[in-house]
Amino acid sequence: MSEQATGTTESPAPDPRLTFALAAVLVAGFAARAQISLLPDFLTGDDGAYYLVQARAILRDGRIPIPDFPLVFYAQAALAWLLSLVMERNAAIVAAVRWTDAVVPLLLVVPVYLFVREFARRAAGRRGPVLAMIFAGLVATASGNALWTAGGTIKNGCALPFSLLFLYHLCRALDGGGRRSAALAVVFLLVSSLTHVSALALNAALVVLVVAASLPEPPVRARALRPALALTAALAGAVGVALLLDPDRAWRFLGVLAHPGRFFAGVPSLAPIRAATQSRFEAVFTLPSVWMGNALGLIGAYALWRHRAGADGATRVVLWATTVATLLFSFPLLAPDLLERLAAVAFVPGLVPLAFLLCRDASATVVVAPLVALSVLAGALTVKTARVTSLVRPAYEELAGFRAALPPGRSIVIARHGLEWWAVWTMDVHFSNWAGRALADRDRYDAVLLLEQTGPGAFGQRAPLPAPATPGASIRDGAMLRSEVITTLAEGEYFRLSRVGGP
Repeated sequence: MSEQATGTTESPAPDPRLTFALAAVLVAGFAARAQISLLPDFLTGDDGAYYLVQARAILRDGRIPIPDFPLVFYAQAALAWLLSLVMERNAAIVAAVRWTDAVVPLLLVVPVYLFVREFARRAAGRRGPVLAMIFAGLVATASGNALWTAGGTIKNGCALPFSLLFLYHLCRALDGGGRRSAALAVVFLLVSSLTHVSALALNAALVVLVVAASLPEPPVRARALRPALALTAALAGAVGVALLLDPDRAWRFLGVLAHPGRFFAGVPSLAPIRAATQSRFEAVFTLPSVWMGNALGLIGAYALWRHRAGADGATRVVLWATTVATLLFSFPLLAPDLLERLAAVAFVPGLVPLAFLLCRDASATVVVAPLVALSVLAGALTVKTARVTSLVRPAYEELAGFRAALPPGRSIVIARHGLEWWAVWTMDVHFSNWAGRALADRDRYDAVLLLEQTGPGAFGQRAPLPAPATPGASIRDGAMLRSEVITTLAEGEYFRLSRVGGP
């Protein structure tokens, strides 16, 4: 990015080579993502059917029944409503969820293209920007980090393109883009922040880091005040909306900010003190997303050092902010539960210094290419494993058939995580993952039911679950059911549906 004396930044003419590279990585990313999102018989991942349940509730009742960040569900419901004009409603919901998952996360390559185009304006070589578009584009669309969101974590994947678009327009505002760029930064920050809590955390970190990196750059610092105030207000507004719609997640987010010590709670390096197990230690330090984030962060540090003299102020600000954000979000000594969530999005800001380095120095391909190759290989492995977590058709039909065995009136089904959403979708019942909660609320329902998997192969080639030795053995607090009368209502090859207690 370059500073403009007039206070405005003109968009460069599109480079046909960059446009071709953009199209190529979009095709590659769609081909990979479709293997998970579109081709299996049913949605993949433990939470795949969750999106079906939320979208159906919006179409039927006008609101989501389970508190969550709402934007993706309403977008899916709107698309399903349009599709329902030409197809059956449930089929329209399935199609809307599938295509949202297959297309929207790929848009992450759009801000990558915009950053590459900006960096290319002052790039020395001709090959550098094209290589930057290809390599950064593949990481954005076809890497293990990108494909991890397919199927079960659609909200996360849909939020990330808008987070990077927010950063791009913020940097344009700092580079003299004016009010339009600042306004677009606010819009994209709000969209991404109300889509997933990880994007909200990433956005907050980027605002703080961009402002901090602007302080030593007088020309940029002068332009940073108004956008910073507007974005801070937008973040506060997003948190306020989240407190209304999903107070549990919003308070957890605020709780971590209010008590920074939680960032390091249960750190494996403190095993002698906290009695952390060796298996937990290994699980944290072998997360692919952690290694990818640290690798991209080191690339950013090298880019800053290698080209510290040639970059203008706005470019230095964005490189510092994205490099530090990438390293912070994949810092191995974070608390394991936070590290798993934050490292999953750390690659997004890391795309910016990767693109910058390749635009400035095509010879950096020697270092970058192996990392990109490993990330794409991880993407191929993700496709192979994720696509076989889909519910198989006979198991789906068995669940749908259980609806005929439901007692009359309102029912709540106790089921393990990953099975509950399919129960709600096929049988249209309420659910609980905890026996104690369902039993405590039994007066609100006409029947309390128990759904358990009894046969292998219901979810493709995933390792089969052992048949529960006693009713409720697959439920975390299933021991509470031992004193209850359990009556089998329906049983098939994969599942058993039982009634808990008397009529």
